[in-house]
Amino acid sequence: MRSVGIVTDTSSDLSPILIDQWSMATAPIYFRMGAEERSMTTTVDRAEFFSHLQRQPLSGTAAVNPHDWLHAYEALAPDCAELVALTLSQNLSSTYQSAKIAQSLWTLRRVHCVDSGTVFAGLALLALGAAQKAVADQPLPEVLSWIEEAKTETATLMISPSLAMMVRIGRIPVLKADEQAPAYALLEVRAGVFEVIGTAQSFTEACDHLLDHVIRQYPRLRPERGVIDHGQAPMLARNLAFRVRDRWPQCSITQIDDGPMTAVVADGAGGVAFAIGPMP
Repeated sequence: MRSVGIVTDTSSDLSPILIDQWSMATAPIYFRMGAEERSMTTTVDRAEFFSHLQRQPLSGTAAVNPHDWLHAYEALAPDCAELVALTLSQNLSSTYQSAKIAQSLWTLRRVHCVDSGTVFAGLALLALGAAQKAVADQPLPEVLSWIEEAKTETATLMISPSLAMMVRIGRIPVLKADEQAPAYALLEVRAGVFEVIGTAQSFTEACDHLLDHVIRQYPRLRPERGVIDHGQAPMLARNLAFRVRDRWPQCSITQIDDGPMTAVVADGAGGVAFAIGPMP
């Protein structure tokens, strides 16, 4: 039995392969398409999701409920002495509070709930690092200490062809006229808040702006691991990966293909999310 098991939510966009590889469990975020609400499990049919998204825009998301967290805790209970539930930022969702409710209801193992302060690629990076330490059977204090340190040294950003969803659900203000023309917008998630940090006419220009922003704004950052997540934009994701390796040759990159959460934020296909931070 391992000392620690890592549970996270599917706003991380982690693929089933990564979940299995690092012995994690996930609890599903829900998404709304019109009047229909569906769970965003790790095994959601990506092709069906994007096909549906082309026909009917998303109207929002909903938090993981406590019942789903309980199922995720139970999935790791036979193999782990204690659990860490790493959630998307509580500034963006009540998912963290749901994890705490499930924690209070479940007595089989101790659960430690941690607010990641971020979402999608950033949450994936933190979850992968924590799981790497857990699989190596590091004790709970070391796992928790690494997460808290890494939270301050991880940059979570996105290049998006549309900000309509973010405006629709009130995550960013209504855009000014001069902000609506560029082909791409750059978003940053910091302390659980989305902020538009720039615009660009081409994806290449967007990549350069994004990586320059990381260098300026994160002086303590150790660019050892990167996570790139995209919504049906593999060529763009590879372009960004090439540019990251050119800046930081030592950076190990994990690519997540066709992430539903990235598509949610971008209001459809074409968005690329990026996180960079330390290795455990």
